[in-house]
Amino acid sequence: MNEEIQRLRDELECDQGADSFATWIERDLRAVALYQSHGAVAFAAKRGVYRPDDQWFDLDAVPEDCPWQLETRKPIQVIDTVFAPIADEVPSFVRAMKEVCRIVVAHLNAEGRWTLDYCLEATRDRAMWRMDPEGSNPVTYMMGGPPNANPTLSPAAVAAGWSNVPTQLARWSAVHDGFGNSQTDWGVCTILPVHRVEPLNETKPEWLDLYCDGSGDRVILLRDKAEDSLVVEWDHETDELGDPMPFFEHIDRDWALEILNLDEYDFPQGPFED
Repeated sequence: MNEEIQRLRDELECDQGADSFATWIERDLRAVALYQSHGAVAFAAKRGVYRPDDQWFDLDAVPEDCPWQLETRKPIQVIDTVFAPIADEVPSFVRAMKEVCRIVVAHLNAEGRWTLDYCLEATRDRAMWRMDPEGSNPVTYMMGGPPNANPTLSPAAVAAGWSNVPTQLARWSAVHDGFGNSQTDWGVCTILPVHRVEPLNETKPEWLDLYCDGSGDRVILLRDKAEDSLVVEWDHETDELGDPMPFFEHIDRDWALEILNLDEYDFPQGPFED
């Protein structure tokens, strides 16, 4: 193992069990400080405990086959560049990302898949957090898949009658084909890569299952004659649907709140009401 990685790992005590949740929070905050001073090598020290065969790269030192050739480590510049194609449609989301993002690195996993890994640190008043203020970690990680300018739907979606990728989802895919919680590997709290989006079940082929929110509820893409990019929240316990909204509107409100760790009841119009 690289000596610097081992030294940082020893400092972070990543390979030792935490005595309490508060200890984990303290270690995660210490990790953020090391990310900012040491870059991707500190990411490898922290995250590599769970993914020992993966690699992380600073964005001004990526290999030629990396999908992102950005030549800067500054998170705000990275976010401005990566999300530039859709920034006008999701301004609150982009603003939220820039508020909490502390470092962005390129990540190559053991299977050869690239992602951009974003380390986020929520700093607003804990009383506004969407989880118990004493039981929520301010440090989270998000990952975004490589841009895909020509996404294709899953065979199951095509068989269910979907002929085209919804317009706004296709534009999102051209930025990140797959985006969300890096702990789950395209699972819970993750907007799936387009090729993995499938009908919720056989009885609702017009409902494409975009992602699960962690509690069993799901966000569904609806096929509509007037609008092909509508999403709606589905309650798995009551089988009720929420109010439909365009995909970008959902990203700009709900995902901005998600990455800021804010409770939607405190910010019904989104996190930047000014």
